[in-house]
Amino acid sequence: MLLPIKWLKDYIETDKDARILADGLTLSGSHVESIIALNKGVENVVVGKIIDIEKHPDADKLSICKVDIGSETLQIVTGATNLSVGDYIPVAVLGSKLPGDIIIEKTNFRGIDSYGMLCSLKELGYSDNVIPKEMKDGIFILDKEYPLGISIVDIIGLDNEVIEFEITPNRPDCLSIIGMARETAATFNINLKEPQISIKNEVEDIKNYLDSIDVPSDNCNRYYARVIKDVKIGVSPLWMQTRLMEAGVRPINNIVDITNFVMLEYGEPLHAFDLEKVEGRKIIVREALEGEKILTLDEVERNLSSSDLVIADATKPIGIAGVMGGFDTEITSSTKYVLLEGANFNGKSVRLTSKRFGLRTEASTRFEKGIDSNLSQTAVERVCQLVEEIGAGIVVKGNIDVYKKVKEESTITLRPARVNKLLGIDIPVETMISYLNGLGLESKLEGELISVRIPTFRLDLEREIDLIEEIGRIYGFHNIESKPLVGVLTRGEKPRARRIEDRTKAILQGLGLNEVMTYSFISPKAYDRINVSQDSSLRDYIRLINPLGEDIV
Repeated sequence: MLLPIKWLKDYIETDKDARILADGLTLSGSHVESIIALNKGVENVVVGKIIDIEKHPDADKLSICKVDIGSETLQIVTGATNLSVGDYIPVAVLGSKLPGDIIIEKTNFRGIDSYGMLCSLKELGYSDNVIPKEMKDGIFILDKEYPLGISIVDIIGLDNEVIEFEITPNRPDCLSIIGMARETAATFNINLKEPQISIKNEVEDIKNYLDSIDVPSDNCNRYYARVIKDVKIGVSPLWMQTRLMEAGVRPINNIVDITNFVMLEYGEPLHAFDLEKVEGRKIIVREALEGEKILTLDEVERNLSSSDLVIADATKPIGIAGVMGGFDTEITSSTKYVLLEGANFNGKSVRLTSKRFGLRTEASTRFEKGIDSNLSQTAVERVCQLVEEIGAGIVVKGNIDVYKKVKEESTITLRPARVNKLLGIDIPVETMISYLNGLGLESKLEGELISVRIPTFRLDLEREIDLIEEIGRIYGFHNIESKPLVGVLTRGEKPRARRIEDRTKAILQGLGLNEVMTYSFISPKAYDRINVSQDSSLRDYIRLINPLGEDIV
């Protein structure tokens, strides 16, 4: 889980740097893997505007650009082919530094002097796996006008840092920016600001575009859908592209980027279908039929089995539920109507399908761990809000929501005396309530007990002892003073048989013998090497289904 600090600070107000945040979150129970600096040595790279382009007179693959950087106009020779007059681009002027300790100097290209360099995202330090495909081999084109001469570091957030976390399977709520913002808010006792979702301009009725949603499978608890019309496919705003790239996701187009943005924000995987390619204007969530096939978004045809849960239209599967969508209904430049899916699939079903195909995705990773089914609606509504805000389409009024078993909040009663006894400290009741409220666990004192309402996103909280652990980690287990054990203690020693064994080993080693400990797992080839016959009972070994290698089966 990658947590960009600037994205985190959209939901909390703090001036703490990445190291202080990482240290605090580590002490409160989050496992920090590393801190990644996005600026890998970029200096003096500024925003420029291309005001003229002409072909190089002596080189077919080179162009000469006139670039305005505010204070002056530079002549720069480039081999890029994705440029147009009026584009705003990153310009490395003479003396600029780029990742890899590269210093930009005046260069002569076949008789034409070049006074700088136009930069791609890779040259600014981004890895290939997050660079948009259309910009992979070209210059990075900014999404709109920016003040000329301003540092590109400020524009695309190269001064940002990213904390990498290892999220344990019991905390799927932390596989989201808001989830980690909640942990940060509780750890540092600051307020959490969640997005206020509202859609201002809804038109028509969803029933005009989508006939029905049928969910006969028990492996789907909820399927929530909305429709966007008059979609305008294009590039996302720069702020969204940089957020995605910082979190390790490649920008694709505005609609897909919004669904990925919200998935990272809330932890709820989403999918967008081209509604005009959905046969019969209906969605069926069912198990696949034996022999059915689907061409997935990675353009691989996959053979389905009856154990695979699929999203289908009236005639065919159009997505592998919780794993990957289908190629036939993907969002393209010609898409005009979009069906937004927010669903809650059975984690075991998703895991088995993902494993069978050898296909691990951001979606399957989250579904496998379990997701709050109430997030389906929240996330889809957030997508609609962002679509409206960036002008990517018009939201159609209404939704279709198939919700089989509504997940309700639960209540756990907590004994303050029990908390202090188990932790070995003396925390005031008011402080306990403050810690729990900070984690989003609505708490209040009722007599001598604390009543705690457990939100549906905390799937791991089931008993009183779980709440005691929450209080302990926010208080800080490192703050609990070590104390000597109290009571009758017994002397620990090895059993007599172990002592005899140790003495025997020592005597044998003294006589020059060596002890050999064989590995529990061996290769079948070992039997061939010692000439064991093929029909020998020694070959009736237990074979591992998923060996680490061919020599350990």
